[in-house]
Amino acid sequence: MENGGDKRTNNLGLNLFVSKKYIINTLFSIHVEKHIYFRISQVDEIEKLSELIKFLRTNGIFIRPTHVNGLFKKILEEASNRWVDIEGIYFEFIKKIVTTNPNYSGVDIDEINNELNNIVEELKRYLNEINLKIPYTHAMRYVKQFNSEILPEDLISTNSEKLETETIYFLNFNYTDSLRKVLFYKKEQNPVVNYIHGELNKEEQLIFGFGDEMDKVYKELEMLNDNRYLKHIKSFMYFKNIKYRHLLRFLESSEYQVCIYGHSCGLSDRVMLNQIFEHKNCVSIKIYFHEYENGDTDFINKTMEISRHFKNNQEMRGKIVEFDSINKIPQMK
Repeated sequence: MENGGDKRTNNLGLNLFVSKKYIINTLFSIHVEKHIYFRISQVDEIEKLSELIKFLRTNGIFIRPTHVNGLFKKILEEASNRWVDIEGIYFEFIKKIVTTNPNYSGVDIDEINNELNNIVEELKRYLNEINLKIPYTHAMRYVKQFNSEILPEDLISTNSEKLETETIYFLNFNYTDSLRKVLFYKKEQNPVVNYIHGELNKEEQLIFGFGDEMDKVYKELEMLNDNRYLKHIKSFMYFKNIKYRHLLRFLESSEYQVCIYGHSCGLSDRVMLNQIFEHKNCVSIKIYFHEYENGDTDFINKTMEISRHFKNNQEMRGKIVEFDSINKIPQMK
Protein backbone atom coordinates (compact mmCIF):
# COMPACT_ATOMS: atom_id res chain seq x y z
CA MET A 1 0.00 0.00 0.00
CA GLU A 2 1.27 3.44 -0.88
CA ASN A 3 0.24 6.28 1.37
CA GLY A 4 0.61 10.02 1.71
CA GLY A 5 0.74 9.95 5.47
CA ASP A 6 1.66 7.61 8.22
CA LYS A 7 -0.18 4.86 10.04
CA ARG A 8 0.51 2.52 12.92
CA THR A 9 -1.09 -0.85 13.37
CA ASN A 10 -1.02 -3.65 15.90
CA ASN A 11 -3.15 -6.65 16.73
CA LEU A 12 -5.64 -4.54 18.65
CA GLY A 13 -6.23 -1.33 16.78
CA LEU A 14 -5.44 1.12 14.01
CA ASN A 15 -4.32 4.74 14.27
CA LEU A 16 -5.19 7.04 11.38
CA PHE A 17 -4.08 10.65 11.32
CA VAL A 18 -5.94 13.73 10.18
CA SER A 19 -5.67 15.18 6.67
CA LYS A 20 -3.91 12.14 5.27
CA LYS A 21 -4.54 10.35 1.99
CA TYR A 22 -4.05 6.60 1.68
CA ILE A 23 -3.90 5.37 -1.93
CA ILE A 24 -5.45 1.90 -1.95
CA ASN A 25 -5.63 1.05 -5.67
CA THR A 26 -6.54 2.55 -9.04
CA LEU A 27 -10.24 2.70 -8.12
CA PHE A 28 -10.21 4.81 -4.96
CA SER A 29 -8.23 6.35 -2.12
CA ILE A 30 -8.99 6.78 1.57
CA HIS A 31 -9.16 10.28 3.08
CA VAL A 32 -8.99 10.78 6.85
CA GLU A 33 -10.47 14.02 8.17
CA LYS A 34 -9.84 13.55 11.87
CA HIS A 35 -7.49 11.66 14.14
CA ILE A 36 -9.07 8.34 14.98
CA TYR A 37 -8.26 5.12 16.75
CA PHE A 38 -10.47 2.04 16.54
CA ARG A 39 -10.19 -1.65 17.23
CA ILE A 40 -9.72 -3.90 14.19
CA SER A 41 -12.37 -6.21 15.65
CA GLN A 42 -14.93 -3.43 15.19
CA VAL A 43 -14.43 -3.69 11.44
CA ASP A 44 -14.27 -7.49 11.46
CA GLU A 45 -17.75 -7.61 13.01
CA ILE A 46 -19.29 -5.63 10.12
CA GLU A 47 -21.03 -7.90 7.58
CA LYS A 48 -22.58 -5.46 5.10
CA LEU A 49 -20.81 -2.96 2.87
CA SER A 50 -23.45 -0.31 3.67
CA GLU A 51 -22.66 -0.73 7.38
CA LEU A 52 -18.93 -0.42 6.72
CA ILE A 53 -19.42 2.81 4.76
CA LYS A 54 -21.56 4.21 7.58
CA PHE A 55 -18.94 3.22 10.17
CA LEU A 56 -16.16 4.89 8.19
CA ARG A 57 -18.09 8.11 7.63
CA THR A 58 -19.03 8.32 11.30
CA ASN A 59 -15.34 8.18 12.14
CA GLY A 60 -14.29 10.79 9.60
CA ILE A 61 -12.96 8.33 7.01
CA PHE A 62 -14.09 8.77 3.41
CA ILE A 63 -13.63 6.68 0.28
CA ARG A 64 -12.83 8.92 -2.67
CA PRO A 65 -13.32 7.33 -6.13
CA THR A 66 -10.58 8.12 -8.62
CA HIS A 67 -13.06 9.12 -11.32
CA VAL A 68 -15.73 11.64 -10.29
CA ASN A 69 -18.22 10.42 -12.92
CA GLY A 70 -17.04 6.83 -12.95
CA LEU A 71 -18.42 3.36 -12.46
CA PHE A 72 -16.94 2.78 -9.01
CA LYS A 73 -18.41 6.04 -7.70
CA LYS A 74 -21.89 4.90 -8.76
CA ILE A 75 -21.36 1.46 -7.21
CA LEU A 76 -20.29 3.08 -3.95
CA GLU A 77 -23.37 5.32 -3.90
CA GLU A 78 -25.69 2.38 -4.51
CA ALA A 79 -23.92 0.20 -1.94
CA SER A 80 -24.60 2.78 0.77
CA ASN A 81 -28.26 1.79 0.68
CA ARG A 82 -28.59 -1.73 -0.66
CA TRP A 83 -26.97 -4.74 -2.34
CA VAL A 84 -25.81 -3.76 -5.80
CA ASP A 85 -25.53 -5.50 -9.16
CA ILE A 86 -22.17 -4.29 -10.47
CA GLU A 87 -22.77 -5.77 -13.92
CA GLY A 88 -26.18 -4.09 -14.05
CA ILE A 89 -24.74 -0.69 -13.10
CA TYR A 90 -22.11 -1.08 -15.82
CA PHE A 91 -24.77 -1.73 -18.44
CA GLU A 92 -26.81 1.27 -17.24
CA PHE A 93 -23.72 3.42 -17.82
CA ILE A 94 -23.38 2.06 -21.34
CA LYS A 95 -27.06 2.69 -22.06
CA LYS A 96 -26.74 6.21 -20.69
CA ILE A 97 -24.07 6.99 -23.25
CA VAL A 98 -26.14 5.57 -26.11
CA THR A 99 -29.48 7.10 -25.20
CA THR A 100 -27.94 10.52 -24.52
CA ASN A 101 -25.11 10.93 -26.98
CA PRO A 102 -22.12 8.74 -27.91
CA ASN A 103 -19.96 11.77 -27.13
CA TYR A 104 -21.63 12.35 -23.75
CA SER A 105 -19.05 14.31 -21.77
CA GLY A 106 -20.02 12.91 -18.37
CA VAL A 107 -19.14 9.29 -19.15
CA ASP A 108 -16.22 7.97 -21.18
CA ILE A 109 -16.56 4.43 -22.57
CA ASP A 110 -12.82 3.67 -22.32
CA GLU A 111 -12.73 4.89 -18.74
CA ILE A 112 -15.76 2.78 -17.80
CA ASN A 113 -14.30 -0.32 -19.46
CA ASN A 114 -10.98 0.18 -17.69
CA GLU A 115 -12.73 0.62 -14.35
CA LEU A 116 -14.62 -2.63 -14.84
CA ASN A 117 -11.34 -4.38 -15.70
CA ASN A 118 -9.83 -3.03 -12.49
CA ILE A 119 -12.85 -4.14 -10.46
CA VAL A 120 -12.47 -7.67 -11.85
CA GLU A 121 -8.78 -7.71 -10.90
CA GLU A 122 -9.58 -6.55 -7.36
CA LEU A 123 -12.33 -9.18 -7.14
CA LYS A 124 -9.87 -11.89 -8.18
CA ARG A 125 -7.37 -10.72 -5.59
CA TYR A 126 -10.04 -10.73 -2.87
CA LEU A 127 -11.39 -14.17 -3.78
CA ASN A 128 -7.88 -15.61 -3.83
CA GLU A 129 -7.51 -14.57 -0.19
CA ILE A 130 -10.55 -16.59 0.87
CA ASN A 131 -9.93 -20.07 2.22
CA LEU A 132 -13.43 -21.39 2.76
CA LYS A 133 -13.64 -24.56 4.83
CA ILE A 134 -16.89 -26.51 4.61
CA PRO A 135 -17.31 -29.10 7.36
CA TYR A 136 -18.70 -32.51 6.47
CA THR A 137 -21.96 -31.94 8.38
CA HIS A 138 -22.65 -28.71 6.51
CA ALA A 139 -21.69 -30.16 3.14
CA MET A 140 -24.02 -33.12 3.56
CA ARG A 141 -26.99 -30.80 4.11
CA TYR A 142 -26.33 -29.31 0.68
CA VAL A 143 -25.68 -32.73 -0.88
CA LYS A 144 -29.02 -33.98 0.45
CA GLN A 145 -30.81 -31.23 -1.46
CA PHE A 146 -28.71 -31.82 -4.57
CA ASN A 147 -29.83 -35.47 -4.50
CA SER A 148 -33.54 -34.63 -4.24
CA GLU A 149 -35.74 -36.45 -6.72
CA ILE A 150 -37.86 -34.71 -9.31
CA LEU A 151 -41.34 -35.13 -7.88
CA PRO A 152 -44.42 -35.80 -10.06
CA GLU A 153 -46.15 -32.79 -8.48
CA ASP A 154 -43.30 -30.58 -9.76
CA LEU A 155 -44.42 -31.26 -13.33
CA ILE A 156 -47.37 -30.05 -15.37
CA SER A 157 -46.98 -32.64 -18.08
CA THR A 158 -44.40 -35.23 -19.02
CA ASN A 159 -44.17 -38.49 -20.90
CA SER A 160 -43.91 -40.43 -17.66
CA GLU A 161 -45.33 -40.16 -14.16
CA LYS A 162 -41.89 -39.52 -12.77
CA LEU A 163 -38.87 -37.93 -14.45
CA GLU A 164 -35.82 -40.04 -13.65
CA THR A 165 -32.62 -38.19 -12.79
CA GLU A 166 -29.84 -39.57 -14.95
CA THR A 167 -27.43 -36.64 -14.73
CA ILE A 168 -26.99 -33.85 -12.20
CA TYR A 169 -25.59 -30.91 -14.16
CA PHE A 170 -24.26 -27.97 -12.16
CA LEU A 171 -24.18 -24.72 -14.10
CA ASN A 172 -21.94 -22.88 -11.69
CA PHE A 173 -21.78 -19.07 -11.84
CA ASN A 174 -19.39 -18.94 -8.89
CA TYR A 175 -15.68 -18.38 -9.56
CA THR A 176 -14.44 -20.16 -6.42
CA ASP A 177 -14.03 -23.84 -5.60
CA SER A 178 -16.74 -23.85 -2.88
CA LEU A 179 -19.00 -26.15 -4.93
CA ARG A 180 -16.15 -28.56 -5.53
CA LYS A 181 -15.51 -28.70 -1.77
CA VAL A 182 -19.16 -29.64 -1.18
CA LEU A 183 -19.21 -32.22 -3.98
CA PHE A 184 -16.08 -33.85 -2.54
CA TYR A 185 -18.45 -35.59 -0.11
CA LYS A 186 -20.80 -36.69 -2.90
CA LYS A 187 -19.03 -39.97 -3.57
CA GLU A 188 -21.88 -42.02 -4.99
CA GLN A 189 -22.28 -39.96 -8.16
CA ASN A 190 -20.05 -38.10 -10.57
CA PRO A 191 -21.96 -34.89 -11.31
CA VAL A 192 -21.12 -32.65 -14.24
CA VAL A 193 -19.91 -29.18 -13.25
CA ASN A 194 -19.71 -26.35 -15.77
CA TYR A 195 -17.94 -23.25 -14.45
CA ILE A 196 -19.64 -21.16 -17.09
CA HIS A 197 -17.95 -17.89 -16.07
CA GLY A 198 -14.53 -19.33 -15.34
CA GLU A 199 -12.59 -20.78 -12.42
CA LEU A 200 -10.42 -18.72 -10.15
CA ASN A 201 -7.64 -21.32 -9.95
CA LYS A 202 -7.43 -21.89 -13.70
CA GLU A 203 -5.44 -19.96 -16.27
CA GLU A 204 -8.49 -18.44 -17.93
CA GLN A 205 -10.18 -15.07 -18.06
CA LEU A 206 -13.14 -14.67 -15.72
CA ILE A 207 -16.33 -13.68 -17.52
CA PHE A 208 -17.72 -10.55 -15.91
CA GLY A 209 -20.03 -8.22 -17.79
CA PHE A 210 -23.61 -8.09 -19.01
CA GLY A 211 -25.78 -10.54 -20.92
CA ASP A 212 -29.12 -8.86 -21.59
CA GLU A 213 -29.35 -8.72 -25.36
CA MET A 214 -33.13 -8.64 -24.98
CA ASP A 215 -32.88 -5.04 -23.70
CA LYS A 216 -34.34 -2.63 -26.24
CA VAL A 217 -31.20 -0.48 -26.18
CA TYR A 218 -28.89 -3.38 -27.08
CA LYS A 219 -29.69 -3.10 -30.80
CA GLU A 220 -28.62 0.54 -30.63
CA LEU A 221 -25.29 -0.60 -29.16
CA GLU A 222 -24.74 -2.83 -32.17
CA MET A 223 -25.67 -0.07 -34.60
CA LEU A 224 -22.98 2.23 -33.18
CA ASN A 225 -20.44 0.11 -35.09
CA ASP A 226 -18.01 0.62 -32.21
CA ASN A 227 -16.80 -2.58 -30.55
CA ARG A 228 -15.80 -0.79 -27.35
CA TYR A 229 -19.48 -0.81 -26.36
CA LEU A 230 -19.64 -4.58 -26.74
CA LYS A 231 -16.37 -5.37 -24.97
CA HIS A 232 -18.04 -6.64 -21.79
CA ILE A 233 -21.10 -8.26 -23.33
CA LYS A 234 -21.00 -11.86 -22.14
CA SER A 235 -22.09 -13.46 -25.41
CA PHE A 236 -18.77 -12.60 -27.03
CA MET A 237 -16.77 -13.83 -24.03
CA TYR A 238 -18.43 -17.25 -24.24
CA PHE A 239 -16.69 -17.83 -27.59
CA LYS A 240 -13.35 -18.07 -25.79
CA ASN A 241 -13.99 -21.67 -24.71
CA ILE A 242 -16.37 -24.61 -25.15
CA LYS A 243 -18.34 -24.15 -21.92
CA TYR A 244 -21.41 -22.49 -23.43
CA ARG A 245 -21.61 -25.08 -26.21
CA HIS A 246 -21.34 -27.77 -23.53
CA LEU A 247 -24.41 -26.24 -21.86
CA LEU A 248 -26.33 -26.19 -25.15
CA ARG A 249 -25.56 -29.88 -25.71
CA PHE A 250 -26.97 -30.70 -22.30
CA LEU A 251 -30.15 -28.68 -22.93
CA GLU A 252 -30.76 -30.60 -26.15
CA SER A 253 -30.01 -34.02 -24.67
CA SER A 254 -33.25 -34.75 -22.73
CA GLU A 255 -35.89 -33.30 -20.40
CA TYR A 256 -34.60 -31.55 -17.29
CA GLN A 257 -35.69 -29.68 -14.18
CA VAL A 258 -33.92 -26.43 -13.28
CA CYS A 259 -33.05 -25.95 -9.60
CA ILE A 260 -32.17 -22.37 -8.64
CA TYR A 261 -29.64 -22.50 -5.83
CA GLY A 262 -28.24 -19.15 -4.74
CA HIS A 263 -28.34 -17.41 -8.13
CA SER A 264 -29.97 -13.97 -8.08
CA CYS A 265 -31.50 -14.53 -11.54
CA GLY A 266 -30.74 -10.91 -12.36
CA LEU A 267 -30.76 -9.47 -15.85
CA SER A 268 -27.00 -9.75 -16.30
CA ASP A 269 -27.53 -13.39 -17.41
CA ARG A 270 -30.85 -12.84 -19.16
CA VAL A 271 -30.15 -14.35 -22.59
CA MET A 272 -28.67 -17.53 -21.12
CA LEU A 273 -31.43 -17.96 -18.54
CA ASN A 274 -34.12 -17.34 -21.15
CA GLN A 275 -32.60 -20.08 -23.30
CA ILE A 276 -32.60 -22.47 -20.32
CA PHE A 277 -36.05 -21.63 -18.93
CA GLU A 278 -38.03 -21.51 -22.20
CA HIS A 279 -36.33 -24.51 -23.75
CA LYS A 280 -38.72 -27.28 -24.81
CA ASN A 281 -36.89 -29.75 -22.55
CA CYS A 282 -37.28 -27.66 -19.41
CA VAL A 283 -40.18 -29.27 -17.53
CA SER A 284 -40.10 -27.19 -14.33
CA ILE A 285 -38.14 -24.68 -12.26
CA LYS A 286 -37.65 -25.30 -8.54
CA ILE A 287 -36.44 -22.45 -6.31
CA TYR A 288 -34.30 -23.13 -3.28
CA PHE A 289 -34.74 -20.01 -1.16
CA HIS A 290 -32.90 -18.01 1.47
CA GLU A 291 -34.62 -17.26 4.77
CA TYR A 292 -33.81 -13.97 6.50
CA GLU A 293 -33.40 -13.44 10.24
CA ASN A 294 -36.93 -12.00 10.52
CA GLY A 295 -38.43 -15.15 8.99
CA ASP A 296 -39.13 -13.66 5.55
CA THR A 297 -37.74 -15.36 2.45
CA ASP A 298 -36.55 -14.30 -0.99
CA PHE A 299 -38.85 -16.82 -2.72
CA ILE A 300 -41.42 -14.38 -4.16
CA ASN A 301 -38.75 -11.90 -5.23
CA LYS A 302 -36.92 -14.74 -6.95
CA THR A 303 -40.07 -15.66 -8.91
CA MET A 304 -40.29 -12.03 -10.06
CA GLU A 305 -36.67 -12.10 -11.19
CA ILE A 306 -37.23 -15.37 -13.05
CA SER A 307 -40.32 -13.95 -14.78
CA ARG A 308 -38.17 -11.30 -16.48
CA HIS A 309 -36.37 -14.04 -18.39
CA PHE A 310 -39.57 -15.33 -19.99
CA LYS A 311 -41.17 -13.98 -23.13
CA ASN A 312 -44.22 -16.14 -22.41
CA ASN A 313 -45.70 -15.51 -18.94
CA GLN A 314 -48.18 -18.35 -19.28
CA GLU A 315 -45.30 -20.76 -19.78
CA MET A 316 -43.53 -19.19 -16.79
CA ARG A 317 -46.51 -19.80 -14.47
CA GLY A 318 -46.67 -23.44 -15.54
CA LYS A 319 -42.98 -24.12 -14.96
CA ILE A 320 -42.22 -22.47 -11.59
CA VAL A 321 -42.79 -24.92 -8.72
CA GLU A 322 -44.75 -23.48 -5.79
CA PHE A 323 -43.23 -22.65 -2.40
CA ASP A 324 -42.25 -25.54 -0.16
CA SER A 325 -40.55 -24.92 3.20
CA ILE A 326 -38.37 -28.00 2.69
CA ASN A 327 -36.47 -26.12 -0.04
CA LYS A 328 -34.79 -23.66 2.36
CA ILE A 329 -31.04 -23.36 1.68
CA PRO A 330 -28.98 -24.29 4.78
CA GLN A 331 -26.85 -21.45 6.08
CA MET A 332 -23.36 -21.86 7.49
CA LYS A 333 -22.80 -19.96 10.73
